[in-house]
Amino acid sequence: MTSCSDTSLKTISAGNYLVTINANTGARIVSFKFKNQELLLQQEIHPEFYGSTLWPSPQSVWNWPPPKTLDIEPYQVEKIADGFRFTSQNDSLTGLQFNKRILLADGVLTASYQAINVSKKTIRAALWEVTRVKGGLTFFPLATLKAPADSLSNLKSVETINNVLWYTFDEDEVKNEAQKLFANGEGGWLAHIENGMCFIKVFDNVNISEIPPQQGEIELYVNDKATYVELENHSVYQTLAPGEKINYTLRWFYFPLPPEIIVRAGEQKLINIVHKHIKNLK
Repeated sequence: MTSCSDTSLKTISAGNYLVTINANTGARIVSFKFKNQELLLQQEIHPEFYGSTLWPSPQSVWNWPPPKTLDIEPYQVEKIADGFRFTSQNDSLTGLQFNKRILLADGVLTASYQAINVSKKTIRAALWEVTRVKGGLTFFPLATLKAPADSLSNLKSVETINNVLWYTFDEDEVKNEAQKLFANGEGGWLAHIENGMCFIKVFDNVNISEIPPQQGEIELYVNDKATYVELENHSVYQTLAPGEKINYTLRWFYFPLPPEIIVRAGEQKLINIVHKHIKNLK
């Protein structure tokens, strides 16, 4: 494992993998590569909405845009084993400070997120990871119950097969209309396939009673120009007294699919591959 930095850009390499984080832009993960294959949407495709970022949830607390202190302003950096720790300034709107610990080892990126209530009052909050990729095939297992915001979903090209939701990106179905899906997942994972590569996010499952208001445990978003898809997931919605913290850890897998695998909605072999990669995680 080697690491280096160029002022704001912090990189970690391990085997065939390379991750880059921009400390001066909200400690955003701006690149995650397997050999020469890039997972994340790059800035030249969209100047603002690229890479993978972290927001406070629910959105109703800050409306739009996301708090700059947490999303796009510089974080302090500390080098640690296998990666880096990043710390934001205190955000006056939400009363939160973010810490991000990004590690890369054994082909797995681990993002350990923490939000601290730095205000003088009790607040309620969750964490919300937003990862921007190009369109492909996205799927995850659904819970029996619908997310509270499910009625607001307008994402097209979605189907449910054997309790798994499949979204097949179709540029023609976007038609200059931004689209969103809200869902309550089951099993704590979300997978995305594009250009022969499989990306899996693994996270703590959130029960329907713990989802932040007007959000989904898992959300998908496609912009109105159909240039990117957001793969989004929320932590448990918690009450935080002053000084209390939310902890939310994700693991990312990114690897080439066997060439014989057919990439299509409902393909059981795709689900089997996900289960194979995550079976040993606690």
